[in-house]
Amino acid sequence: MRRSSIWYGVGFMGFALSVALLPGCGSTSAVVTIGQLGALSAAVGEVQKALSSVVAQADDATKNRINQANTAATTTLKNLKGVIDDAANSTAEQREEAARQAFNVLAESQKLVSDSGRDIFTNLNQTLASASATIDAIPFVNVPDTVLAVSPYKLRRDSRDREVSIYGYFPSIASDPSAVKVTVDGSPVGVKRSVGRIFFDLPEDAMKHPKPVVDVAIQLPKKGLLHRVQTPIDTGVRLLSDKPYKFTVEAAKENPAAQVTIDGAAHMERADSSNPSRNVHLDAESLFNTTVNDPKYDAKTAQIVNIRPLPAGHAKACEDCPDPSGGVTGWTGAAVEIAIGAPNCGAHFVRHDSDGPFGIKIFGGYQCGGGGSFYEVNFVPTFTVRVKGVPETEPIERKVILAGWKSVVKTDLPEQWTSAVVTLDYDDSFDKASSVLVVKKGVPTASLPPFDVKVENAAMLISTR
Repeated sequence: MRRSSIWYGVGFMGFALSVALLPGCGSTSAVVTIGQLGALSAAVGEVQKALSSVVAQADDATKNRINQANTAATTTLKNLKGVIDDAANSTAEQREEAARQAFNVLAESQKLVSDSGRDIFTNLNQTLASASATIDAIPFVNVPDTVLAVSPYKLRRDSRDREVSIYGYFPSIASDPSAVKVTVDGSPVGVKRSVGRIFFDLPEDAMKHPKPVVDVAIQLPKKGLLHRVQTPIDTGVRLLSDKPYKFTVEAAKENPAAQVTIDGAAHMERADSSNPSRNVHLDAESLFNTTVNDPKYDAKTAQIVNIRPLPAGHAKACEDCPDPSGGVTGWTGAAVEIAIGAPNCGAHFVRHDSDGPFGIKIFGGYQCGGGGSFYEVNFVPTFTVRVKGVPETEPIERKVILAGWKSVVKTDLPEQWTSAVVTLDYDDSFDKASSVLVVKKGVPTASLPPFDVKVENAAMLISTR
């Protein structure tokens, strides 16, 4: 299936009116019109926006070139506006110079794209391709034939659609499109002409090209009988690596020395007359610091694994005063919950009758002065905790796996694995990126934008986008 011209979908709808006002390709006027400058200004404006949008994504060296191109575009837009606003007083030379400056900005932007090949310039490449459709309708501007964009920007070697479009300004073939000749790696290919572009099918042999860029030469005809044959315009088609995904899989098992189980000292929580009712929450880290407090352990990793109760301490003012009570009401790995009550007791008479003769009860007892009570909850906590400076895992296997586009690769993990680190080093010959994810036996799936990982029965499946 043939790709439709890219310029229909990239945002140059505003060009249609400007183009309609331009002279046709068969016009004999060599003067640059204000309408033509308006169209060029719109094209440069879109390119300037595309340049501005990509600055933050670039490395320092590329950022400098983008800023230079962006400054040139901004200056050119200002000059174009000046000429257009002062149309009545502008000369033919001024209009032609303004047009030439605009072409220079477009050509330098294309060179920036061509020299890089990185994904961050995809939108700029499309913007330049769209501009070519407008510029192609501007005849007789005194500028050389110029390549503005190559589409597709990058091509996978397994692509079934091998049509390549070279977008640009080609006044040399305005009257005879068949006069253009194109070679791919030195071999001629059949070429067709459309608005703002020439296009051809990349030969199948070229897809097997060992280099990342296939050389394309565009031979344009003489400009006149007395002129020399033009120097070919050189450009290229970028071919992405067959297997841009390089995965390093590092399987590991738990290191038993990294974690210990340890008892803390006995811990006591108390309620008494000064604080007769308490609900106590003790988190694992605080309890560990209170009962162990050893700097060789990482208290933040402490988990409670057992609570062993000890005999409680308690007392009350008199035998018939309310009983104090308390205990551990619950615990998890993260915390212990304790409830304690130590009620106060007022002064009162404690009656103790005794048995007299003939079954007669003899009244008796004593005076209780009242007072408080106390209750102490005692227990020994047991923790698991990480040892500082000791690796949590031990490496057991390392593999390197190469993968292609939209593929699934499988690798078996050792039986004793508990976790695996998967590192991607992506390199498609133009863009490079690295990313890392971790899968564990308890959580055997993970995803990042470039790939997914799933482990089933110690078999790791890596799926690429």
